[in-house]
Amino acid sequence: MTRNAQQRRQQTLEKSAGAALILVLGVLSVVGILAVQIMGTVDDLTRRQQGLKQLQQSYWYARAGEQYATFISRDYLYTKILKAEHTSLSFPIEQGILQVTLKPLQNCFNLNSFSQRSGIDVMNRAFVDVIDNPVISGDTALDATASTLDENLNSTALKRRQLQSLFAMLDLDKDSSDYFADRLIDWLDQDNLPSGYQGAENTYYASEQPGQLTPNQHLVISDEMRDFLGDKYNQYQPLLPYLCTRPGDNKLQININQLDQSNAFLISAALLDKIDKQTAIDIIRDRPEEGFASLADFWQLPAFKNIKISVMQKNSLSVENRYFQVRSSVSYKNASYISFSLIRINSKKQVQVISRQYGVNS
Repeated sequence: MTRNAQQRRQQTLEKSAGAALILVLGVLSVVGILAVQIMGTVDDLTRRQQGLKQLQQSYWYARAGEQYATFISRDYLYTKILKAEHTSLSFPIEQGILQVTLKPLQNCFNLNSFSQRSGIDVMNRAFVDVIDNPVISGDTALDATASTLDENLNSTALKRRQLQSLFAMLDLDKDSSDYFADRLIDWLDQDNLPSGYQGAENTYYASEQPGQLTPNQHLVISDEMRDFLGDKYNQYQPLLPYLCTRPGDNKLQININQLDQSNAFLISAALLDKIDKQTAIDIIRDRPEEGFASLADFWQLPAFKNIKISVMQKNSLSVENRYFQVRSSVSYKNASYISFSLIRINSKKQVQVISRQYGVNS
């Protein structure tokens, strides 16, 4: 073999070795990249699984908070004042904390009070679950039934006037009140006829983008106002703190024992300004420490002397606590979880969870 041939062979071997080395390095690079990607995917799946486990555990902590709140709330059906230590509770949990807030929903203007029900529905409700406790309200069972029928079948005009009074106290004009009431009534009622000159029914909402239909049932959360108020929603911001929704309840029934001086004027609105705002504030300020034992005690106050107040207006007030909102906030490891539960207490102190929402503000 000549020297030139040996040199050519050596060069060929060197080139082959270089190509093989490049191939091996390329394979190793691909394997390394795949390994990194697989490890990253596995790590992501592991973190996701851990996150799901933490959220699931947080969910059950929140449900535990709701359950605890139901035990507390049933004792407040006829108890007049909600104790401060029960409005906000904190419980340490492993690597986190559970916070439970109990908020009464009868110290506000119930939007579902604009809902009208059939006489049969109201009659059945009056007999199956008496709304007013005769011992506390001073009514007999028959009077309570009659009052229930009287209020629910003839109160739309009264609710409009009460809403107008509330608007006026917040420096909102009558036209805004009429618009709000017309849209709300059409959103709740079962017919397809617009209420008032600013009402809107299915034909109006179906033409919007995106189109929708009126639910024809009670509001579940206050945020549903965005649907029927549309771009005028922001105009009603001053009103929002004094509004609430109680699904299944078409009564106003503002609890005078759950009011404070900041919302005492709701009494004035409910009574159509029979007493002024300052008088209502004075009544709440001077309220007995344990609250009014009954509505009879409330109506005997000097402020109501020589003032004529109708039965329906009187039925707008109450001393019972039937509806509460429970807010359960959980911070557990890396997870944060919030739930809102609406609960109702019947006359037998049985608690029913009407609705639950997760991770949203209502």
